[in-house]
Amino acid sequence: RAGRQGVAITLYTRNQEGTMKEIERRTGNTFTRVGAPQPADLVAASAVEARLTLESVHVDNLEHFKKSAEEVLATRSPVEALSAALACMAGYTKALKVRSLLSASDDFFTVIYKARAGTMVRTPTFVWNALRDELPSNIVDSVRGMSLMADKTGAAFDLPSHCLDAVKKAAEAEGACISIATELPELEVRPQQFGGRGGRGGRGGRFGGRGGRFGGR
Repeated sequence: RAGRQGVAITLYTRNQEGTMKEIERRTGNTFTRVGAPQPADLVAASAVEARLTLESVHVDNLEHFKKSAEEVLATRSPVEALSAALACMAGYTKALKVRSLLSASDDFFTVIYKARAGTMVRTPTFVWNALRDELPSNIVDSVRGMSLMADKTGAAFDLPSHCLDAVKKAAEAEGACISIATELPELEVRPQQFGGRGGRGGRGGRFGGRGGRFGGR
């Protein structure tokens, strides 16, 4: 800004994607889209901090913990025991929640549908129909926040966490067109929200549910 070089970080909602595209066009710069931090990302950062804290423990204090350490090592491997200790130090003793890449909603995960080579995906209806061949009807009915990819090769959408195991199994099937997203593809910019058939939640009327935040860097 003002002729200075540096890194600009912008927080914006899915509905403001068009504005971000216009900023890119006018400035000649391209943003790198970064989704909401996933629980695993936060744990990884906390693990580093826990390790540094571990290294700061005074050697005179170790004697008081040796007996308990030996008892733990009688039932766990050294790596497993140390990993558990670091997890406790970081405050992660319970199973991690999944979190949507699309909306940052806890207990939702994002799925990518990728059409077969040469197939153009121009409407959400195409994806709804295709998903019937990939997933059980009750899971398809739980889809929300569907958004087409900018290159018209597929779509991204959210599902609740209780569908995770079934989707993993379906994604491993030979010829499957779905996968669990680890990063978001560039999504189509639309002037209005959409999600297929339905008004508010179930099939994506409200885009992204809670929060719906994206980050651009």
